[in-house]
Amino acid sequence: MMFIHFIIAGFLSFSSFAQVCPEVTPINWLLKEVEDTHPQLLFKRLQLDQLQAKEYEAKKFINPEVEHFSVWGREFEPKPVYMNESRLWFTLQLANKRKGRTEAWEKALKAEKYDEKLLKQALLKDLWLNFFRLHQIHDEMRIKNKIISKLEFILGQYQKRKYLSPDQTLEERIIKMVLDNFQLSENFLQREKLSIFEFLKEVTGYQCQISKVSELEDNIRWPKPRDLEGEEKVELVLSKMASLQFDLNSANAILADKKAIPDLRIAPVFQNYQSGTKDVYTAGLSFVFPLPVFDRNQTERFATTYQKEWAHRQIELSQKKEQNRLNFHKEKYKSGLFLIKELEVIEESLSKFDNVETKFKEGKLSINNVVEFCRQLDDIMKNYHIGETSLMNDLLQIYELKGLINSENLIKLVD
Repeated sequence: MMFIHFIIAGFLSFSSFAQVCPEVTPINWLLKEVEDTHPQLLFKRLQLDQLQAKEYEAKKFINPEVEHFSVWGREFEPKPVYMNESRLWFTLQLANKRKGRTEAWEKALKAEKYDEKLLKQALLKDLWLNFFRLHQIHDEMRIKNKIISKLEFILGQYQKRKYLSPDQTLEERIIKMVLDNFQLSENFLQREKLSIFEFLKEVTGYQCQISKVSELEDNIRWPKPRDLEGEEKVELVLSKMASLQFDLNSANAILADKKAIPDLRIAPVFQNYQSGTKDVYTAGLSFVFPLPVFDRNQTERFATTYQKEWAHRQIELSQKKEQNRLNFHKEKYKSGLFLIKELEVIEESLSKFDNVETKFKEGKLSINNVVEFCRQLDDIMKNYHIGETSLMNDLLQIYELKGLINSENLIKLVD
């Protein structure tokens, strides 16, 4: 039934959005759709519903059982003898096993819900990194298109001449090769962009034919290190998950100890004896209690004890490991912020390139300087984006360790 609800909800979501698909897809819609309808999250929520349904199994009382038998025959008299006996068995779950099962189920549900949060963080992080790459591709293509247009102009100047000296012929060939190289790299970027759009369609259920995303021209807002330090103190996610796993293993260990004590079965007994003129009714009490001599649930108790010890060690390891990872990424992020200044150098260099046609026509620029400038500008943009990607990864690692990756926090990174 829950799966049917998912299908209906997905169909309604598709129908409602398909009618208003914008030409430019907002990034906040992408983030929201991943949170609400990503297939992995839908499957995780289905697992949560299945675990939620186990509440009835954890809290159940064992059904009473009716036992009856009748016998008849001849004893010492010629008349037949009838004997009837009825019992109503009740199973008493000793050692408070029902409470132990309920606590173990609650701990399992809590751990599974937190695991859903971690999965959501990972999916949003993946989406954001793809959006961030689109943002970089937009910048790279803007610069490449400008370089290509300038090189095409210069190449056109050579092609207009009726006669070229050997040096000029070689210069023309150099310009042609550099231009081809930039056009080829532009094609690679176009193909990479198409792959990212296909990824965005997939994670949002193919509701829209995404071909352009908003905020690509906006600046990325990089939080200052002190802003990251000043955030609310929160338990790191892996430590939290380890704590939840420890609680679950502890509850399972307690339940395993409770199972060492067998359940008591008790029943009122009603008997009837008929023989000739005799009609006798009797009542009594019957019980069954297995003696825990040989089987005391040793296997499960040992297993859960070891699992509990393992979970305890995981808490200690997670706390040390995560704190070190957090400090490591903070230091990397802090030291990498100098890259932001490089963007100003790129923009300043690009502005110097505006009047290259005029300078070249006037003979004030050599072809070697033009080619070298184009290559250096392209290289610095590539290196800048490599460093910028590393910087964004460090920032998202900090957010992820603190459990702060969500739509609201991610959208704040775009000015």
